[in-house]
Amino acid sequence: MRGPAKTSEQEYDGRGADALAETNAGTAVQRKSHPLGSSDAPHRAADLTTFKLIRHRWIDLFELVLDVTSYPAFVPHCRNVRVLSRKSDGPTRTIIVSRMTVGLLAFEVSYANRAVGDTTARRINVKAIEGPFRYLHVIWKFEPVNDEHTDVEFSVNYEFANPILAGLASRVFTSMFGEIVNAFERRADQLFRRGRSGSPTAG
Repeated sequence: MRGPAKTSEQEYDGRGADALAETNAGTAVQRKSHPLGSSDAPHRAADLTTFKLIRHRWIDLFELVLDVTSYPAFVPHCRNVRVLSRKSDGPTRTIIVSRMTVGLLAFEVSYANRAVGDTTARRINVKAIEGPFRYLHVIWKFEPVNDEHTDVEFSVNYEFANPILAGLASRVFTSMFGEIVNAFERRADQLFRRGRSGSPTAG
């Protein structure tokens, strides 16, 4: 069973790859600012950054994040994703416009976003382009530690245009974004199971 111990950013950056692989694989470190759902300002901007060392290759994780149509199978509260367009912008960039529907019980909200994946930068940027947000920005960063481990950074900042809707939707989006990195790790474990030798096998 994976250890629950957390480490600060200073400790995390100061260790070698082998130590990180042994002590921090499967452990998420989060920083939050103005989380939605707080009683003092339910419509304020929400910011969350999650760092995690994941025992999978960066390119596998990168491609999994870009596989947006698979999200309803494992992303918390994601009910549907419909791809509106997908195109290549040069040899290393992929642009995907999609509409995502998320919900909890009878509550449901839909929004369109534009995702830009760049394999050279090992980065995926997502911005809402239509829907209930004043703005929504998501950034995924993938930094290979070695052939089998990747430092993943997920950051999101968003604000609803309507404070009443913010009060209703805060629970859904706080839960979804707070657990999203763990959800992707579990999905990667299912798809890229590893044999005793440590090499990936098809799921």
